[in-house]
Amino acid sequence: MKIAEHGPNLASLQQLVDSVPTLIHTARPDGSIDFFNQRWLEFVGLRLEDLEDWKWTAVVHPDDVSALVAKWRACLASGEPFEFESRVRRADGAYRWMWHQKLALRDASDEIVKWYGSSVDIDDRKRAEYEIRKHETVHVTLEAQLQATLNILPTYTWYAAPSGALTFVNQRCADYLGLPSDHPLRFGIDTGAAWDAHIPLLHPDDREASRNGWSTCLRTDSAGEFSFRVLGPAGAYRWFLSRAEPLRANDGTILHWIGMNLDIDEQISTAPAVASPHALSSTLTGHEKAIIEDALRASGGRVFGPSGAAARLGIARSTLETKIRALGINKNRFRARAVKT
Repeated sequence: MKIAEHGPNLASLQQLVDSVPTLIHTARPDGSIDFFNQRWLEFVGLRLEDLEDWKWTAVVHPDDVSALVAKWRACLASGEPFEFESRVRRADGAYRWMWHQKLALRDASDEIVKWYGSSVDIDDRKRAEYEIRKHETVHVTLEAQLQATLNILPTYTWYAAPSGALTFVNQRCADYLGLPSDHPLRFGIDTGAAWDAHIPLLHPDDREASRNGWSTCLRTDSAGEFSFRVLGPAGAYRWFLSRAEPLRANDGTILHWIGMNLDIDEQISTAPAVASPHALSSTLTGHEKAIIEDALRASGGRVFGPSGAAARLGIARSTLETKIRALGINKNRFRARAVKT
């Protein structure tokens, strides 16, 4: 930025700078501040003499001031434009995130004669970004816990995105499907697959019914139960009974679809009558009850808390409480046993 030969008079310029809805300041070539506009002074609740030269550093957050000054001195040496985020103490004592920018004014010989700067309040944006990062961190932590839990369960388990796209299968399931060690499904990596991308893994005769059943679950946000044959690594199909349930956040939003597949091939092969829907459902229910009771036994009958049964199973407390009631499980039995030992 070069000095113009003609410009407005200083009085009108001062009035303009004080009236704009921006925090404006200027600095000498050595970096010392020599002017803050009226909005800046009102924001910090101080006089110009309290801030001029390098005294302005007193209103910068202690955790930010060293880095800000270092960046400012580097720009003074190089002449490069200055940009930096820091927290500044407001007149009421609260710190607000500000975005600072400074640009050098040069004379005809390219010497810096002044620095002009502005600061913008970005605190609301920073808080919104923090909430997004916090949500992402919680989501990643939830997925890590969920994967660890599903991997230790002695059955074929998986979870899908809210859209229905299969996202993760536990180690037992991945090995059965013959997935490579670096396959995305082993690590819960969302590849953007379609909601029915898993259907080709099923026997051709079972695909239409399974697709329709899964579509109904997604459309109604309700649990579902299906039986189908899945192709294994040896090229043979085995019968599975699968149950899928939505894992919800506190506000009811579906976070994942959690699924458990029970291998029922032997039952169907040795006793065809067992293959009736009622008998298969009873078999899966008994298996699920055993898993929940194991988790309650390990947690001393506690459902919530870091070491509670819900955390061990990777499901919401409310979901587990509903299952406990539906399956007729007596939590007190496990509490009593924990006390005796």
